[in-house]
Amino acid sequence: MGSFKELHVRMNRIALAAAVASGLSLVVIAAPVVAQTAPAPATTPAASAPVANTSAQQAAAKAVLADFFHGMFAGDEKTLSNLYFPESYKDKTAALTMFSEIIAEQKLRAAVNNAFGAAGKSFDTGMGPDEVADFEKDMGNATVKVNDAGDSATIQMGASPTFVVVFKANKWMVDFDATQKNMGPLPSDKEVATINEKVSKYNQLATDVAAKKFAKVEDVTKEVEKIDAAAANAEPPATVPATKAG
Repeated sequence: MGSFKELHVRMNRIALAAAVASGLSLVVIAAPVVAQTAPAPATTPAASAPVANTSAQQAAAKAVLADFFHGMFAGDEKTLSNLYFPESYKDKTAALTMFSEIIAEQKLRAAVNNAFGAAGKSFDTGMGPDEVADFEKDMGNATVKVNDAGDSATIQMGASPTFVVVFKANKWMVDFDATQKNMGPLPSDKEVATINEKVSKYNQLATDVAAKKFAKVEDVTKEVEKIDAAAANAEPPATVPATKAG
């Protein structure tokens, strides 16, 4: 089973072969959305710490990232869509594609757990309890820095890449574009197409599992391996153009 930190990279840059081979497992957990509050006005004298870096502001910025990951764990597409900020159409397309793969993995794992009960715990696609526990620990120890204007913050969790959140439309949101730049390029059109094809196959497999078409968990695992191998063997992605569509 891979570490939670591997998922940080997978969420933002799903490298087809490496991500497929990471072997994380996914669980569905409740994820209450924490209410967001607008940043306090900067009335503190210049010689003092900026209002933006008060504990309340840091907590609000940190909470949105926690909510975002909780939505990911739960396979809650609506929460993910509401809590991220894309700066371009290409960012939005890439993000939704990445989210769809995570959600497809969650649905497949849930189908296996429902169909096979205790035996389904051996199925290791998606996220598992150990990774969720790692995340909660990392979030508890995360370092948050809010800028002086109170409209942007960086969040560092251990050795993971830096996450960026911004205050837009009266709430904190994960800045997908800025965070992505800390982790690597966006997926190319070819990668997006390959991921979408894999998601379609995962969703069909989840439907088949729910319909009791498999006698053993191992049979489902073999189908997953076939799907993942096809994605890993896809034509290498083209380089993402430097200019993004607005």
